[in-house]
Amino acid sequence: MAGAAFAPTAAPNAGPNEAEASAGRRRRRVVAIVAVVALLAVAGLLWWLLGTDDDGARHQAGPPVFGDAPASAVAPSAGAPSTAGKPTGPAGGPPGTGTPTGSADGGPGRTPARPGDPPPADGAPATITATPDAEDPEPTTTAPTTNPPAQEQTFTSTGGSVRATCPSASTAQLLSWSATKPFKVNEVDEGPAASAVVVFKHGNRFVQMTVTCSDGVPSNNTDES
Repeated sequence: MAGAAFAPTAAPNAGPNEAEASAGRRRRRVVAIVAVVALLAVAGLLWWLLGTDDDGARHQAGPPVFGDAPASAVAPSAGAPSTAGKPTGPAGGPPGTGTPTGSADGGPGRTPARPGDPPPADGAPATITATPDAEDPEPTTTAPTTNPPAQEQTFTSTGGSVRATCPSASTAQLLSWSATKPFKVNEVDEGPAASAVVVFKHGNRFVQMTVTCSDGVPSNNTDES
């Protein structure tokens, strides 16, 4: 119908769509906030781990050494008692009972001088030569005295001959005897004794030979009857 007025077509209901869009935006914000918090937590954990490793490395490395300072000048680690300036002592002994190291005049590496030693030359370290203990003299042994060999002598007479010796200074002994013909051996006392005797006989004739010793030397005395 011409001229008839048509009412505008009503737009579809947009209420549900806007609610869904708003909910989506909230979810995205929540997700973004959670992601940021997670990143911050991870960064904080990494920072804490790296800081702990650096502290452990610094504790292990010890305090820094400046310049050419000797190792002994470095401060001891925490918890260890300082022994600087204290004399060293034997193991297990009370502190302060040992012998201080170093020289008497404070020079490093020098041996303390003993009384009577000549002073060292300027700049030269004092050296001490250990004197060995004197060896004990070996005990002397006296060789046992041996008597000189006994002397032997042969004596002869009209009746025969004898060979005699001295076993001691005043003891005589006959070693052998023999009669001269026509004599025969009648009696013998060969010893050893103060005197050794042999008697030769021929008929009514007797020849007696008596041997004695004086200072180990034999002598003979002959009697004929």
